[in-house]
Amino acid sequence: MERTKPRTWRCAASVVLCVASLGCGDDDGRTMADASVPDAPSDADLGPADGDAAIERPTAEPPAAPDPVAMTPCPMGWREVRDPALPGEVVCDPWPLEGRSTCEDGQAHFPGEPGCTAISRACADDGWPADLPADGTIVFVRADAAGGGDGSRDRPLTSVGAALGRVTAPAIVAVGAGSYDEAITVPAGVEVRGACAARTTLAPTAPSAMSPVVLLRGRAPVLRDVSVTGERPGVVAAETVGAVVEGVRIHEAMGAGFVAAGAAEATLTSVAIQRTRRGSSSSAPGRGMEIGTASIVEARGLIVESSLEAGVVVAQGASATLERAAVIDTLADRDGTAGNAISVFDGGAVELSASVVERARTYAIAMNGSASRATLRDVVIRDVLPQERDGFGGLGIQVVRGARLEGSRVLVERVRHFGIFVADPGSDIAMGQLAIRTVATIETSGELGWGIAAIGGATLGLDGLSIVGAHDIALLVASGAQAQLSSVTVRGTRGGHADMGRAIAVQSGASATVSRVLLEGNRENAFFVAAATVEASDVAIRDTASSEGGGVAGRGIEAQSGASVVLRRVALVGNREVGLLAVGEATSIEASDLDVERTQAQACASSTCASRAGGFGLAVVGGARLVASAFRVASNDLAGLVLAGGGVADLSLGTIADNPIGVSVRTDGFDLERVMDGVFYDRNERTFDATELPVPEAAPPSVEPE
Repeated sequence: MERTKPRTWRCAASVVLCVASLGCGDDDGRTMADASVPDAPSDADLGPADGDAAIERPTAEPPAAPDPVAMTPCPMGWREVRDPALPGEVVCDPWPLEGRSTCEDGQAHFPGEPGCTAISRACADDGWPADLPADGTIVFVRADAAGGGDGSRDRPLTSVGAALGRVTAPAIVAVGAGSYDEAITVPAGVEVRGACAARTTLAPTAPSAMSPVVLLRGRAPVLRDVSVTGERPGVVAAETVGAVVEGVRIHEAMGAGFVAAGAAEATLTSVAIQRTRRGSSSSAPGRGMEIGTASIVEARGLIVESSLEAGVVVAQGASATLERAAVIDTLADRDGTAGNAISVFDGGAVELSASVVERARTYAIAMNGSASRATLRDVVIRDVLPQERDGFGGLGIQVVRGARLEGSRVLVERVRHFGIFVADPGSDIAMGQLAIRTVATIETSGELGWGIAAIGGATLGLDGLSIVGAHDIALLVASGAQAQLSSVTVRGTRGGHADMGRAIAVQSGASATVSRVLLEGNRENAFFVAAATVEASDVAIRDTASSEGGGVAGRGIEAQSGASVVLRRVALVGNREVGLLAVGEATSIEASDLDVERTQAQACASSTCASRAGGFGLAVVGGARLVASAFRVASNDLAGLVLAGGGVADLSLGTIADNPIGVSVRTDGFDLERVMDGVFYDRNERTFDATELPVPEAAPPSVEPE
């Protein structure tokens, strides 16, 4: 908004005389009422010069509000969830209102479905596979058939392996209802089709750590409508192209449920992998899915439930595309560690959509290593538990050592330690429409419960972020990390072990550019900047409360330790102790369109901090500098602006009104003309005051994760 600069306001000549006395006021216990600067002008002396009465008083342009996170439209079958406490925000839930159903064998509750559905096609009454083609080679197998059959429907074989030995591709081996004590290899161009997953089971009793129940080899092998179990790995696709696994239940397999290796290509549809058990070696912990060695797997309609150590592992340059997947109840390894739902490392890549990850341990999604990447769209991550051995962890997503995460419409809720953690040079997050709800502290120590932490040179880019109910810090950018943030809302950050409750903390050589930000109802220090660089525009910070434990602070913005902060269109309303604080040598804040109102005393004012209660709109202390134009500072409990300990300010085109003290100056030799360039002083009890007020001290920096 273009402004015309008014003339410099006329002051009484006595102002010149009072400048020298501002830094040497008596410290003799005088009260505010009798400690005015000698011959200081009153508000009446600071009106416009003759002929300028019609000049409009400058006002601060209000900040633009952030857009609510936009999770809709929800995936098909998901339901919209609205929280009355979060106006405008809608998230999507994959389960019906009564939650996920417990299903009988042969059924599963896939995301977006109203309840349990059959994993495979329905079982026919006669116990044979339905919808078999009218022509082509079909060999029939029936577990309860009489011996000596020829493989026809009327005289079926009793062994699946025997049938496979007789066919030449293309062919179908039709396996009737029953349990088959054998492991099989499905060759190129051959389909093994059961009657249905509930009634046709491949269950070899002979154990093997190396040979799976089903091995898919060659081009286009197919496994359909069966259950797989036994004392060995479930299904392995190795050196195969176009393999298909459809309507298959893999349960109680040993070592791994499904494995793709040797540059395999496989498509999975309506597959449930449940309760994989540990193998006989430490390299076979009981994972649900392992996808490696440049393999490519696509899965639509997938349940991975109660795996050990990891639900889904994608590594060694492999990729997995998972749609309508649920990775649930991943359990710890034998030593009580891990239990990650999805692990991506060594160049692996995952695309996850319309999917849910629930009740993992340690990490829901763990990403590690250069070229490892994940894309999440319409994903819910919730109820991550700490590892069993020591109670550590319970994180939503970890991205380290050069990995990359991207996506949109992601909800992370009811996790511990971190909602998202990104660290190390080259690690990168680029996401839109991300909601984080309720991050609890570490179970054993009560420490940390942060929404997002970006450290160690990582890069963070978020457009559309909502964090509610974190502990200590909602969003940390530290140790050389860089962040680009827009349309951000942070509410209700609570104190943890450090008794903080900060909404945003940028420190230790980090940099951040933020726009359209609402920080509301947080604690201790809403926006904290230390030894870092921040550019912020369109920021509203409201109702920051004092710390839970000590009742101290409640600051809107604090810059310290040489921080450099640029603010455009910022409103700080209803905070405590100080609305905007600059503290420390080389700390600087440049602000335009700044509105600071109704800063209250600290909550401890009635008990432990009565002598230092605060209530400052602006405070510049310890050698810091503030430059502000187009501002309003009004209705603060104690003072509009306080300068002390070498802190200085240059103000222009603004208003300081309705404060007990307009400007309190305790910086030696400060020239009052620096705060009078087009500045209106209205209805302050004292325009200028030299009483030595207890000024805010620098808050301790946020603890950084190692």
